[in-house]
Amino acid sequence: MLNRGVFKQIVDRFGQPEVDLFASRLNKQVNRFVSWLPDPEAEAIDAFTLDWGDLNFYAFPPFCLIPRCLQKIINDGGQGIMVVVCGPLLTTGLTLSTIRLISASWRPSTKKQYAVHINKWKKFCHLKGVNDRVSDVNHVLEFLSDLFNKENLSYSSINSARSALASYLILNDKFTIGDHPLISRLLKGIFNLRPPMPRYQETWDVKVVFRYLRTLSPASRLTLKQITLKLSMILALTSAQRVQSYIQRTSNIRGTERYLLISYKKPYKRVTTSTIARWIKEVMKAAGINTNLYKAHSTRAAATSAASSNDLPITHILKQAGWSNEKTFRT
Repeated sequence: MLNRGVFKQIVDRFGQPEVDLFASRLNKQVNRFVSWLPDPEAEAIDAFTLDWGDLNFYAFPPFCLIPRCLQKIINDGGQGIMVVVCGPLLTTGLTLSTIRLISASWRPSTKKQYAVHINKWKKFCHLKGVNDRVSDVNHVLEFLSDLFNKENLSYSSINSARSALASYLILNDKFTIGDHPLISRLLKGIFNLRPPMPRYQETWDVKVVFRYLRTLSPASRLTLKQITLKLSMILALTSAQRVQSYIQRTSNIRGTERYLLISYKKPYKRVTTSTIARWIKEVMKAAGINTNLYKAHSTRAAATSAASSNDLPITHILKQAGWSNEKTFRT
């Protein structure tokens, strides 16, 4: 909920809105409001089902819904007031330009993941009849406990939920969600009772893939697709390989593209991580690895396991894998 003093300043400058599009009876800024969940006093449920072009609205949506709201305003030709500052950042005294930079730290995948947890939190608060924007620590603890006990979520998922709440609501406390001692102890308890488990109990032999890669030679006779997929797999298994052959092969088609890996099809632009993952799986499958069981990211586990079996120093393995301590590798 936006501070009412701040809301009054906005209204004094831009005029009085007629309806609050993202509210409940507990945090509405005007008498008419639309709720996200069923509310006996709400004029409607789910603002996105309405035509915003007919409304003089006020909207203070969660940060994860801001792009959708902007598109809705464009599509409906709506006019109103929308606050686009993200949750607790509004109370920090930071400038809007600084807040924009902080908000840009969330990747689209993170925003999507946070949205799932925030929607669960909103439903939880609705059932409890409490404000979802300003809360006490007991409600947060109960919510996180429900994720563990009722939904059987993993430690990493619950920790992600904590991060989502930290970006969305304000605690009635001297602590934040990120550093509250009770929340930290709860997460530690969840970690102890349900520690993260490795995705694979065993991994595949990298020698199988390297034997296959050796058949893809010489580089001058490979198609652009073959040399692209070969390099992708080599880079996935080790960061110490030379890439001159690929650079030479693509020098006349990459133009101003500065990213190393580009598509082997026109227009020869940089590729996404999902495309690279698909290439890696294609090489794994061609080499005889069961790709129904093992995904692209299993290359790190396979490479580090091979390094360990060959008695490479654990410090070197951790550095190459990007792990901070030995527990990650030994799990």
